[in-house]
Amino acid sequence: MGTPRTWSDVWGFLKDDPNFAGFEMIGWDFLWQRCHLLLAQARKSGCNVIGIHGRIGKQESPRLIDQFRVGLINRIVVPTTKITRFANNADYLLVHGRELHPQKNRNAVLSLSNFPTTTLFIENDMIPGALGETVDLCCQLRNNNVKAGVMFDLHHFLGQLDEDVNYAEKWKTTLNALSWLINSRDFEGEEFPIGIHVDLGEVEEDSLKQNHKTKDLWEDLAFILVSRPDVKIVIEDELPLKDQLFLSSKARKALRERCQARIALLQEFSVLPK
Repeated sequence: MGTPRTWSDVWGFLKDDPNFAGFEMIGWDFLWQRCHLLLAQARKSGCNVIGIHGRIGKQESPRLIDQFRVGLINRIVVPTTKITRFANNADYLLVHGRELHPQKNRNAVLSLSNFPTTTLFIENDMIPGALGETVDLCCQLRNNNVKAGVMFDLHHFLGQLDEDVNYAEKWKTTLNALSWLINSRDFEGEEFPIGIHVDLGEVEEDSLKQNHKTKDLWEDLAFILVSRPDVKIVIEDELPLKDQLFLSSKARKALRERCQARIALLQEFSVLPK
């Protein structure tokens, strides 16, 4: 999140790590935060952008604040009908499953069949049944020669489970779903690209609850990942909007230290390689 300067200041400690591929950025499309400008700034800052996160589509929520937040994000992120213009600028583009409900958006991403090296990741929404729908969308697009895959967001899957169930049981259910996904195949019986959003940001409604994470839970995730070493692990470090627009040098330093500690934790429990 934020600008390439923030990415470099906060995550620069990973640049020499051979396991660090680069950054997934939000495809902003408002004021000075324009996708093409951010890509140019990233190149100047030495930040390798591997993914561009597009719109999240219409989401269902009884809370007005959530509806407002989703509506705002969809207005200030590059439209799906235009995101394909950036297919040559990143290894992958990403949109949520609900964003592909409108036929015009689905038609737009079909043009990615002309970019065989660019992956289109479809992210599961925080809605019951969304993962199965996401896999089906992925397979349909692959049947049309689009290099489609699924980005499994841990928090989104956890968030659509029954609130009355304890966290350990919900985590187990989530990992069972991930295991099912890893073993899924497209209509031709082929594996498809899989990524995982590990949500470690500061926005409570879109991040994993840190106090619920224990060694056993992280190690269970690491065990599942052994069967698919090509799974792309993306640390989603979402910040409040005000911090994305401006973050003081002191705040960037504190954020860097927090991120270093969390990366070390994931490496300790073998979710990330050391």
